[in-house]
Amino acid sequence: MKPLYLLPLILLAVGASCPPNPHPTPTPTPTPTPPPVVDNGRPTSPIYTNMLLRTFNGRFVLTEAHLPFEMKGAIFCWPQDLPDGTPGKVIRSTDGRTFPYRWTLTSPELMGYAREFGVNTHVVRLGPYRRDKLCCGLEEIGPPILEDGIYNPKFDAYLLELAHDAGRHDNLLIVSLDDSGWGGKHQRAGDDVGYALNPNDVMDARRVAYLKHFVELLDGFGNVAFEIGNENDLNPTWTPDFERANYALIRATEKLVVHVVISNTRDYTGPYEAMASHSRGSVDSPINGKPVMVNEYNPRMSPAEFASCYTEMRARGGACLYWRSDGTDAEQDATLAVLKAGGSGGLEPIEYPLPSSGPAPPRDGALSGIRHEFSRGSTDLTPCVGIGCGKGDIGGSGFAYCNSIGMGYMGGVPRGWCPVRNECGPTGKPVPGDPASFECDLRADWERWLLRAPHPICTSDGAVTYIDSGFRVATSGTWLDCCDATGTICTGRFRP
Repeated sequence: MKPLYLLPLILLAVGASCPPNPHPTPTPTPTPTPPPVVDNGRPTSPIYTNMLLRTFNGRFVLTEAHLPFEMKGAIFCWPQDLPDGTPGKVIRSTDGRTFPYRWTLTSPELMGYAREFGVNTHVVRLGPYRRDKLCCGLEEIGPPILEDGIYNPKFDAYLLELAHDAGRHDNLLIVSLDDSGWGGKHQRAGDDVGYALNPNDVMDARRVAYLKHFVELLDGFGNVAFEIGNENDLNPTWTPDFERANYALIRATEKLVVHVVISNTRDYTGPYEAMASHSRGSVDSPINGKPVMVNEYNPRMSPAEFASCYTEMRARGGACLYWRSDGTDAEQDATLAVLKAGGSGGLEPIEYPLPSSGPAPPRDGALSGIRHEFSRGSTDLTPCVGIGCGKGDIGGSGFAYCNSIGMGYMGGVPRGWCPVRNECGPTGKPVPGDPASFECDLRADWERWLLRAPHPICTSDGAVTYIDSGFRVATSGTWLDCCDATGTICTGRFRP
């Protein structure tokens, strides 16, 4: 998967698997990062990249720094009639409030209600379905594709509004692109549910154009992940090749952000980063190294059943999302309260394997640090041990450790600090007879082990850009603070 910086749910009559009803500033300074450009709501450079979903070691994580992420998702598939008898357009809370429904999408108001319970992940399904089969408030916006084959600008604008609303609140939006499983199988069987593409799973020109349109529309959103489709493998014409062709098309269309792609099929050996399940309860996760999210089940789970699913999937690195397909408002809010409580205990940072049996740098902020040095318009970051490492005198000499890896002396003088391993020479390998080259080829592995991250994780009052695998950074702000994944080993705030 290419790094970010290198690239650059239409309810029917019976709807979509859902039942009805103080230092001086240095010179030169880093070139300021320009603000993202947004054209009529559509980003033309990456935005909300702090919510960039990734997978690592069978877990859902955030960003290329593999930050632990507790996915708390809610999908509302059960509209409520208004007191005046208006049918099927709102979700009600137990305190009497109502929120626009607009299945198979959602609404900013409903997303805001879910956030009251700690929800950070929302799911929408695009369809596409015809206008005459829309309900639940979505008919006011219209279908993705109009009768003349033109993409509906009102639908596009509303989808962009949902993506921005999620991003502004540090939320994910999972976009299920093509309902070819549920919609296609019904349409193919002669049950007119209004599915607007070929009900046979083939990558014809109309499907390719549809997929490209919405991937391009959402490409710049770092807080968006794509699900290829809903229950695709339940369509009798589905094959793994069809699923993989969808994946390849998404990858070929992305230009700004590489998004996580999720498959709701049994093609567990496919190229996707994650899988989705419609099992009622927890499932095995990961599968072939891919984390699994449970994002639909009928009938609903009781609050106790959901709590069990949520806890078990969280512990396995996957996720169990709340799905309301029936039940009462009281059950709804009681189940959402499980998400508000969250899991027991924090999610641990990623543990990288020990690179060797050699001396390990101390994971102690009083002994280890991150040295920073500004040059060439950016800051070089070096995990290290001992006096002078990072923040100056950090509480003791690093001689004993440095000596254990062949770097105890410099010019005959004992060293007070050293990197966790030295850099290699031109060959990239240790040099026989040179103790300072000890395990130099494992330097990056030892740095990741120490940091519990692929590189230092930096915060600033401006945008942060990672360079050279993340060990060199630039910022448009006035300060940086770079740490390991636990916040124990840090540079401390400094002016770059």
